[in-house]
Amino acid sequence: MKKAFFLLTLPLFSFCCESSETKIQTIKNNSKDTLVVESTLSGTSSNTLVFPDKETDVTYDYNFGSSAEVLCNSISDSISVTTTTKKKLKKDLKNNDNWVSKYEKGKCSTHQKCTFEIVDKDF
Repeated sequence: MKKAFFLLTLPLFSFCCESSETKIQTIKNNSKDTLVVESTLSGTSSNTLVFPDKETDVTYDYNFGSSAEVLCNSISDSISVTTTTKKKLKKDLKNNDNWVSKYEKGKCSTHQKCTFEIVDKDF
């Protein structure tokens, strides 16, 4: 009887009630400078310091519903990078080819992490 109940209820647990998506933009600092990252998502701005040889998630977007992979440069409303010594970044944050995307689609969720790596020659 228990086996029959288990087999009848198994399909109920194989479906998701709600799906979700997570999208993250990460700045990886492989330069000698400390970076100042300004980003805006849904009208909320943030300033983040990224120290040499560190990486930091600067944009984190979580929503209900599952979606396909998006262009990494489109996750935040805006993003800019300078250094604490006011060096300007030459590498284009708006060029999607400069981002590395890792996209995973699960049964009930999607997860995308986009990484923008900065080295000394990018200034």
